[in-house]
Amino acid sequence: MLATALAILALQTQAQTESVVVSPKFRDGIHFACEASFDVYVVDTAYFRGQSVAVSGSFTFYNWPDQSRVFIGMKLGVLAVENGGWRPPANAYVVNGYRTNLSEQRANIKADDPNFRLFVYDFTGDETLNAMTRLSTEGQLDVAYTMEGGSMPTTFPVMLTDEQARQWAECTSALAGRDR
Repeated sequence: MLATALAILALQTQAQTESVVVSPKFRDGIHFACEASFDVYVVDTAYFRGQSVAVSGSFTFYNWPDQSRVFIGMKLGVLAVENGGWRPPANAYVVNGYRTNLSEQRANIKADDPNFRLFVYDFTGDETLNAMTRLSTEGQLDVAYTMEGGSMPTTFPVMLTDEQARQWAECTSALAGRDR
């Protein structure tokens, strides 16, 4: 009976990647970004008293055609499943083992949708590059977010299939080499 209860508890505390879409983005017919958009269900013990929340977002590598803007952007919104309503997190970053890319964050701004927030990172930062590489090689992106007034993050993995990881690697390679 205790083993069953522990198994149920373990299932409730895990994140569940609901969907991931990896796609190139074009502007005026020119490849300018690679995006991994995702929807994940998470049990949030930090901000929603153990409720399930839906986190919707994207992790995007941008390289404008004139190379004036090259950066990584992550957009997130959080929906409390039980009491509804999308809310933007106060902050977000990626986690690689025992390191994060928070120090590589260059902007934390309102997104076009007020229920989401956009976080911009230096694409040459070590941990941001590690996150991009992990998406290609391991098919995993570990995300952390905090809500307004909080400092302890809720963390969850975004899991890609092998095919999606291959698509991410091909897209980012093509984008990085576009102007050569």
